Amino acid sequence: MPDASEFLIESFRIFDRWGNLIYNKQDIDPLTFTDWWDGTFDGTEVEQGVYVYMIEIGGERVETISGSITIIR
Repeated sequence: MPDASEFLIESFRIFDRWGNLIYNKQDIDPLTFTDWWDGTFDGTEVEQGVYVYMIEIGGERVETISGSITIIR
């Protein structure tokens, strides 16, 4: 198993439906990173709803990926 991924997640951000940034991590090696979003903001579970994510990937192939996450409780 390799010690490091062949690409780096330069940024991983999650926004609520009003555009407020609720999760932001940078320079992530996906093989070793352990602090992924757990559905909370400031230690409190977020409300049910749709959240938007934006991921910027660097390395050999630079790409921006975006989409939505639906929280159902």
